[in-house]
Order: sequence, then C-alpha cells, then structure tokens
Amino acid sequence: QIEALWTYLEDGTRAKKPAGLSRQARELRVGDVAEICRGRGPVGYRGIAVGYPQGVNLAFDSEQMSLRLLWKGEFVGIDAGHFHPRGTDQISFPPGIPFHPLESPEAAWPRKGKNNHLFPQDHGYQFLGYHLDAQRRPTFRYRYGDILVEDFFEDRVDSDSKPFFRRILTFTAPSVSQPFEFRAAAGQGLTARSDRTFAIGPLQVRLTSDHQGRVRQGRPDELLIPLRPPEGRSTLTLEYQW
Repeated sequence: QIEALWTYLEDGTRAKKPAGLSRQARELRVGDVAEICRGRGPVGYRGIAVGYPQGVNLAFDSEQMSLRLLWKGEFVGIDAGHFHPRGTDQISFPPGIPFHPLESPEAAWPRKGKNNHLFPQDHGYQFLGYHLDAQRRPTFRYRYGDILVEDFFEDRVDSDSKPFFRRILTFTAPSVSQPFEFRAAAGQGLTARSDRTFAIGPLQVRLTSDHQGRVRQGRPDELLIPLRPPEGRSTLTLEYQW
C-alpha cells in the first residue's frame, strides 16, 4: 500500500483523483414522462419533487400538504435520501397549510410551532398519498376535515411556447362545508391586477375557474381565495406562470 501511494504521488499534478475519494453528483433527468423523487430537500423532511416533460418542476411538502417550490430546466440531483433542485427561475412559497378558516381579517395564518408535533393533523389534515396518470404525473390526495382533496398539476405551454403549470384542485364533500380560505401564494410585494389575476415578482397567478381572490397585506402578503365547497364534487383551477 505504501508503494502504491508513492507511485500515485510520482504523477504530481497529472494524477487523477483515486476512485472512492470523490463523490459524483447523481442527476435525475426527465424524459417523455414525469419523474418523482421523494426525500429530504429544501421543502422539509417529507418533500416530493416532480419533474415534468415540458421543462417545469415542483416540490410539494407532504407533511403540510402545500406547494413549496417551482423551477424550470434541469430537475434534481440526488444524494443519500436528499434531493437538490438543479434548474433556474426558482419560485419559493412559505411553509404552512393550504386551507384554513380565518377567525378575523387580522388572524395569523397557522404555522408549525417548535413543539407542536401534531401539526397539521390538529387542523384536520391527513395525507393520503398520490396516484399517477398515464404520463406519471401525480395527483396528491389528502383530507381537510371531511373533505377529500385531489391536487393535480398539469404542465402546459402558452402561445409563446413557454411552459407553465395548471393546478386543478378537486373537492369531494359529504355535505355543504363551512367557509374557509385557500392560500394560493404568499410573499412581499404581492399585487392584484384583477380579482382573478395576481403577481408577485416574476410569478403570475391566474384563476381560471369561477372563483375570486384577494390580497391580504402583511408579512408576508397573502393571496387568499374564499371557498365553500358544495356537497359532492367541485373544482378550483388556477395557473402559475413565471
């Protein structure tokens, strides 16, 4: 072994790195169907990253059942149970549950406390996994109280061939629910261009179903969509373009 070390050192600056002393990053690439990577990432311990064929990607927090990250281009690098977004044009969303009934216009949106290990189950949430369509695009399934929520992201392209996401939320309720709010986006500088189109930095959020939103000023500003799903099935549809 000593002789082998001297032989290696004799090559000086021409010496190649010995196998085992460098760890090559492993990249997960997207082809004609979507790719899914689960593990710890920038969105928490129970992140689910999804890369779509049109060149857009997302990361979903299955612990808090919320969209946490969008980006374009390359998908992820993976390493020992972790994933790392590799692309560009990242859009971050703050942690927190997607639905909540506000007790007052000034009430804070719920956050997980350091010692609150029951969050968000204590707010009526339960993650139920996901199923895949023919292109391996997932529909995330979870419960909010008595309501079954199916959360599907579809990768599309606009008239200028730029990719974007259409998000379809399907609610199945056993009876008419109590009203609550959906926090569709949050961040400083959120503005309303109309009651259905909103912008924050490079991100534009547009409601395409028969719903209206409002901006609640704060730290951060929040895009809130009032909801009261009827008995049976109903949908909320919106688009994320950036």
